[in-house]
Amino acid sequence: MTVLARVLVLVALAATIGCARGSELTVLESLPEDLYASPTPAPQVGDVSLVRVFFTQGDRLVAVRRQVIGSRGVVESAMADLLLGPTPEELERGVNTAIPPGAEILAVEVSGGLATIDLSKEFELSAEQSVLVLRLGQVVYTLTDLNRVTKVRFEIDGVPVSVIGQDGSLREGPVGREDYPGLWS
Repeated sequence: MTVLARVLVLVALAATIGCARGSELTVLESLPEDLYASPTPAPQVGDVSLVRVFFTQGDRLVAVRRQVIGSRGVVESAMADLLLGPTPEELERGVNTAIPPGAEILAVEVSGGLATIDLSKEFELSAEQSVLVLRLGQVVYTLTDLNRVTKVRFEIDGVPVSVIGQDGSLREGPVGREDYPGLWS
């Protein structure tokens, strides 16, 4: 409701109460401060970012653009969009995800180009090696597409874990796009 509409409602209410009781009408000289406050501020133009989130199409990754509004950080928003999965329209075009339903982000932080992502145990749901590689690649490519991130360290329920690279070998530390070179071009 606009300020003008609120003022009109207050005047009409005061007039109605005054008429109903047969008493004098008292006009407020100033309105309460909270009447002017906007309940939810509109996002500023600078608060909107476009990010790429990586889903799957067959045995490859495909980049999809998502609009991020600045109420959350860009990193958190990109990961939340990744875990939400493709839209119905994207699914119709053959875009999919290797990330299992129910996987949740427990925490994500970026420091010195390293993103540490803590995921729920559902992220580890067993699958064929090729599906696991795509799953890890989706997270790595989504995070490393952001300017501040070059490597990703995975945690499950707060515990650092080793991950499999595209070549099938186990990686003990952080991974980057070079560990999943053939998934996207």
